[in-house]
Amino acid sequence: MEVGRTTVFSLVLALLIAYVFMNPIGGGPGPTPTPTSSPMPSPMGNYINGVWMSAGDLSSSALDRLATGNIRLIFLKVGEWRSDGTILYFIPYDVITNFISTVKARMPDAKVLAWVYNVPGYQQSVNLGSLSIRQTMISQTLSCVAKGFDGFNDDVEIRPSDWNHIIDYWNGQANALRAAGKMATIAISAAIYYEPNWIYTVAPRVHVDYAAAMLYNNRPFYPESDFRAAMNGILTYSASPVLIGMIDYDSTYTLKIQQGWVDTQINNHGAYSKLAGFALFHYAGMRDTDWTDWNSWATKN
Repeated sequence: MEVGRTTVFSLVLALLIAYVFMNPIGGGPGPTPTPTSSPMPSPMGNYINGVWMSAGDLSSSALDRLATGNIRLIFLKVGEWRSDGTILYFIPYDVITNFISTVKARMPDAKVLAWVYNVPGYQQSVNLGSLSIRQTMISQTLSCVAKGFDGFNDDVEIRPSDWNHIIDYWNGQANALRAAGKMATIAISAAIYYEPNWIYTVAPRVHVDYAAAMLYNNRPFYPESDFRAAMNGILTYSASPVLIGMIDYDSTYTLKIQQGWVDTQINNHGAYSKLAGFALFHYAGMRDTDWTDWNSWATKN
């Protein structure tokens, strides 16, 4: 029976990949993908919030904090992209399934998504210009979410020679995930002084369920003007619903300070139709004071 399941899964996977690449989008011809459903509503208000975390962060107190903090999208660190388009897994299958089942038992309405990343200078270089590599990555994505995930959070921070490559990759990945009944999300670099093309070239042409805009570059941190400019840019140009990503372990520009920047930008600009919620990077960096500031922040609900 186990052989039969493997054969059936492989056949379905092959059909999905074939469908995606016979129906190109983004830089090539073909229909523009659209979400199969509206963004997931927050149980406490209008927004849905997320957090990036590791399997080792999970505990009963962590689950209490997530539930109390109106966090329903959990991006679990699963692994990194290798140069051949495959995933180097950091955690085994039993850890993944235990994490998902534990979260679901405490928060049935939560969505657990596989977070796989590739940051230039830290991971192996991935050539997104190769159709074969992109096909392999989408196949790997589907194999990953088949482990029980609700969806995928793709954190590819590569700056390709041709922007169409990453646009086509993310849209093809989104099509494949939706065909499999899964959520498609990305983590998109929104550092306006660092790489504005992510906002003005990529974001308007990528159609996923949520684009988590990382409004930080670890060190040095944004000044307020750049943070708000990047926030306005991504919320103005993105074709997808946006989660505003904030860093939580900076001792100078604390989470509370960033919350103030968000509130100022919304108050000055008015409501943004693409603002879907917020995302915290990352759970392990959250201090008690950060949780207090997060829970008392009315904007997130």
